[in-house]
Amino acid sequence: MNIKTYHASTMREALEMAKSDLGGDAVILHTRCLKRGGFFGFGGREEVEITASSDVRVLPRGPETRTRKVPRAIERAYSPPAENASEGGVATLQQEVDSIKTLLTDYVAGQEKKILGKAPGELTALYKLLLRRGIHPDLARDIIGRLKKRVSKNKEEENPGHFELLRSTIAGLIKTSPPIAALDGGPMVVALIGPTGVGKTTTVAKLAANFKLVQGLDVGLVTLDTYRIAAVQQLKTYADIIGIPVNVILTPEELRQTRETFAKKDIILVDTAGRSQRDAKRMDELQVFLDAGSFDQIHLVISATTNDANLEDIMKRFAPLATDHIVVSKMDEAACPGHVLRIVLESDKRLSYVTTGQEVPDDIEAVDAQRFTTMILPEQGGSE
Repeated sequence: MNIKTYHASTMREALEMAKSDLGGDAVILHTRCLKRGGFFGFGGREEVEITASSDVRVLPRGPETRTRKVPRAIERAYSPPAENASEGGVATLQQEVDSIKTLLTDYVAGQEKKILGKAPGELTALYKLLLRRGIHPDLARDIIGRLKKRVSKNKEEENPGHFELLRSTIAGLIKTSPPIAALDGGPMVVALIGPTGVGKTTTVAKLAANFKLVQGLDVGLVTLDTYRIAAVQQLKTYADIIGIPVNVILTPEELRQTRETFAKKDIILVDTAGRSQRDAKRMDELQVFLDAGSFDQIHLVISATTNDANLEDIMKRFAPLATDHIVVSKMDEAACPGHVLRIVLESDKRLSYVTTGQEVPDDIEAVDAQRFTTMILPEQGGSE
């Protein structure tokens, strides 16, 4: 029997492949959704698989087939809705949509069963806790799978409990970087970039205040944010209070000159204008400034209050700008900050700082993996 399997990103594409290969009279024997690639078992692409055959006959049913042509098997398996669909057509379409939803639900349930299996009730409860804290289901299943192996391996040994093992399992996945520090032989030059509204200017002020007032370092501030007069004035106000100079830069050449002016500083912090990741012109302008700055570090600031879809888009579009660190702002404003974890892991960049409020210089900290995990899972009860 001529049976073949086809893979595509959508059901329509898969059906067209089968129709082209086997002919319009081919019959769909089986369909399912798969996930390919990804990182740690999550973040992969969805894929549709169909199995079809050209050797199976579809017999017409009902007297109506005597007066009209029977649709070919592939066409009956899937056809787009007509512009003026009848009520019966709409009902049929709804049935197809419900069928696809059921298929996806069964797939997710199967994955959970595969990972959790006969896991103790406590592991199942921790899995649900991860979901409540905003962690993506794919990542939550991966984490519980890792935890399950650790529990099984250490079942005869004394351990600190499943919840603490869960925290350490998550911490083991996170890459962090040491705090920004002065260099020997020249200033450490650091730029903060990111989309609008994430709190870059306030974060720059917090860092500058800590370096100057707490560590006693010689700091210079630079702002490229000439689009917002209020942002420039805000940074100047902070600089006056802290007692450090600030230069407003309009061109890449001025940025190069400022490096020479601040050559004896310990640290130079550069604030940039917030860019919509979808504004190609503004992103290109930012790239020109970054190329001119010869930065030692570039930190991408993202907000814990941004939803998953926008975070993914931000990471994708800012990736070409050679960012090597991530600052997570507004952790205190996010009800369920766990969704940021997936973005941090998928980016493969190092987490450097976290901000937890508006107070300067207090509400910022250089964060290690264990501390960030505690912020996501502050206690076993979690957030309902």
